[in-house]
Amino acid sequence: MKDYYSILDISRKTTTNEILAEYIKKSHYNYNIGYTDYDNMRELVRINDILEAKNFLTDRINRLKYDIKRYGFFEYVDTNFSNQSQINEFIDILKIELISLNEEKEKKDKLISNLEKRKESLLSELINGKIDASAKLEIEIGKVSDLFLANNNLEKELTNISDQLKKLADQLDICEKENEKLTKNLQIIDDQNKRLLKVAKNHKEKIFKIVITLSFFFMFIILLVYINR
Repeated sequence: MKDYYSILDISRKTTTNEILAEYIKKSHYNYNIGYTDYDNMRELVRINDILEAKNFLTDRINRLKYDIKRYGFFEYVDTNFSNQSQINEFIDILKIELISLNEEKEKKDKLISNLEKRKESLLSELINGKIDASAKLEIEIGKVSDLFLANNNLEKELTNISDQLKKLADQLDICEKENEKLTKNLQIIDDQNKRLLKVAKNHKEKIFKIVITLSFFFMFIILLVYINR
């Protein structure tokens, strides 16, 4: 797997706009007439890698998949999550991907069902002797073989999709738990802030009372001094 961040010389926290700016700086093709064909080919490969990295990292879903696959889910969470909105956005992306995989799985299930029906139909025709010409028989047998092969491939794909769905569901569950923890922590902080504000308000009221009391005391002293004169 290519290291797209190294190709663009950026960090994993770089924003999409910063990626595009870096791509513009690095994507200039330095063709030199004095270069060998090999050097120019290397330059073309470099440009292609930069374009590929830019396209991949500016798509948030592809970038999410890439980061999790390359660095692991928990490291991705530690690196990218610092507030509630980021966790919510990540959960939304996972939900979109989950829906997409479910739709893909439904299409594959339907295709497998159609293949099974077609396979049974062909086998029925073969058994009932409706196909008797040897040439046609070979063609139909070939079709059945192709159907079996396609069916097996689809079942493998479905197994892979099911595994991905399970992983995504697990990741979504982890994210929602992290979200709950963060919400609780925010509530604790909010409660602490309310208590501090209440304490500050009480102190302010006490100070105000003390100031008023002292003011009356000094006014009384001044009045006594004035009377004694």
